[in-house]
Amino acid sequence: MRFQGLIVGSLAAAITACVAEPAHRRRAAALARRVAAEDGAAAVLARVGVLREG
Repeated sequence: MRFQGLIVGSLAAAITACVAEPAHRRRAAALARRVAAEDGAAAVLARVGVLREG
């Protein structure tokens, strides 16, 4: 989703679709395990901050 033109209803529908889909939930859990095992959430947040500024 693009940030510009974001509508609350469409964002809510997208989030609901992601959390309701078992495959998405499995992939998110797997990614969370990898992040925790590698660098932790702080490293991810720091990287997101770098991307956001650039």
